[in-house]
Amino acid sequence: MDKTPKFTAKINEILNILESHTKKCAQCKLDFEINKNDIDAFKIFQVPPPKMCPDCRRQRRFGFVNYTTLFKRECSVVGHDEKVISSLPEDTKFPVYDFDYYWRGDRDLFINGKDFDERRPFMEQFKELFKISPQPALTRDPANINSEYTSYGTQLKNCYYTFGGIYVENAMFSVWPMHTKDSLDLLISVNNSLMYEGVYPENCYNCNFIYFSSDCLDCSLIYDCRNCNDCFGCVNLRNKKYCIWNIQYSKEEYFEKIKEFNLGNQNNLKEYKYNFEKIILDLPIKATRNEHSKNVTGNYLINSKDCLNTMWAMNSENLKNVDFVMYLKDSYDCSVSAIAERLYSTSGVGNNCFNVKFSSFGRDIRDCEYTMNCKNSQYCFGCIGLVNAKYCIFNKQYSEEEYWKLVDNIKMKMLGQDEYGEFFSLSISPFPYNASLSNILYNIPKDEVLKINGWWFDEKTPFQGNIKLIEAKNVESDIKNITDDILNVGILSELTGKPFRVTKEELEFYRKKNIAVPKLTPYERIIERFKYVSNFKVFYDKCFNCGIEILSSYRNSDGYKPYCDDCYKKEIY
Repeated sequence: MDKTPKFTAKINEILNILESHTKKCAQCKLDFEINKNDIDAFKIFQVPPPKMCPDCRRQRRFGFVNYTTLFKRECSVVGHDEKVISSLPEDTKFPVYDFDYYWRGDRDLFINGKDFDERRPFMEQFKELFKISPQPALTRDPANINSEYTSYGTQLKNCYYTFGGIYVENAMFSVWPMHTKDSLDLLISVNNSLMYEGVYPENCYNCNFIYFSSDCLDCSLIYDCRNCNDCFGCVNLRNKKYCIWNIQYSKEEYFEKIKEFNLGNQNNLKEYKYNFEKIILDLPIKATRNEHSKNVTGNYLINSKDCLNTMWAMNSENLKNVDFVMYLKDSYDCSVSAIAERLYSTSGVGNNCFNVKFSSFGRDIRDCEYTMNCKNSQYCFGCIGLVNAKYCIFNKQYSEEEYWKLVDNIKMKMLGQDEYGEFFSLSISPFPYNASLSNILYNIPKDEVLKINGWWFDEKTPFQGNIKLIEAKNVESDIKNITDDILNVGILSELTGKPFRVTKEELEFYRKKNIAVPKLTPYERIIERFKYVSNFKVFYDKCFNCGIEILSSYRNSDGYKPYCDDCYKKEIY
């Protein structure tokens, strides 16, 4: 039986006459296409066509995810006077509870419940609920061990300043590491150990400055290499040993010549990186990095099929306009998810979720719409922070019959007022824009953020007291000359002048690996790694070799030589 008959009749009336057309984005004012594939999805999910283009919708979803920044702030729980590690800064307009109390405390989840007022817009009322509803200081796995300075990850041990990931041990300053140990400064890492500075390495050991490479051992400064060991400054190699700057050496020659290179010296390292990047520009580059995937458009699609305009998906199928997901099926307009089905316009919703729409962060939820921070719940509409709940609207409990009757009325009203069908406004993101993924992938100044209803956190000096600050240029260039005194100073980034600290564990790692102490803050280093993936965007361009039109994350106009898959395989494999 249809539980919302009035809404169903009205939305089908709209969708049955909908045809492919061009539409102007409500935010950027650029034209975008609504095609048959989109309309089929709208009919499945029973939603009207969106008002904004896919790119602006993606920007909004990323504004609800913080994978880059941690703060220390007061806990808002009455009687709690401790400072907590948080992904939310001070001075938020809503209360922030420490992780344990938020998810496992004895708080009343329905204390802020309210009736729906049919005389007022739904989103206006939801925003009021948002302002009085507590948010968790962090979202993390309670099973993590000694990993307080982390967010979103699962099964993390001895990790610091790490975001996302699964089964990770002794990792620092990394985003989405998986099955990774004893490593620093990684962006998307799968089955790696003893690594420093990598973007999408897989099955590698003891490598440094490694990008889009797999099954490599004892290599440094390598790009798109496979099954290589003891290589330095190399690009596009397969099954090679003892190469430097793509030149083959004998084993004896290699180990004699490699003594000339010192990654522990910052000045030398800059020169090596400059030469390395010249080689990347001089050689063919794979336009997109989709592997074992069928009928896909986008980039970094692994073991997936029927995924359109999708960025970084593993073991997924039947997706469109989706980013950063694993084991996701039959979904549209989703970001940051895993182990879920039938999601529409969500951010951070995953882990056994089904049939969820217009929601931000959820675990084990089903048949929910317009929810935020809900867990193990079903049939909730317009709710925040509920756990083990069912048939709730605006955090108020209803009977099953009452729930469906009211939901039908609310959705009809929202549809009539042109509210239904859109993800949350940035104005009710828990995170400031400049601490969200949007700030990296869609970097715009504060005044532009405010124009699109985002909010901005004005940073304060992170160090208090009499700690000594030194400019990065005054730090010893060679790690061999760095003493433990560096642990007691703040280093001013050579890029922005912002201060950062080096931890004891970090310094020990640099010494062990003979890596120069970085001169950029951890946040700035994250941004630099995202540049290697072109901020997860693709462009229409032409294959440098055969000239056919392709989708590519590298542009000819930027000096690269992007090759289509066929040309790349003929040239490299």
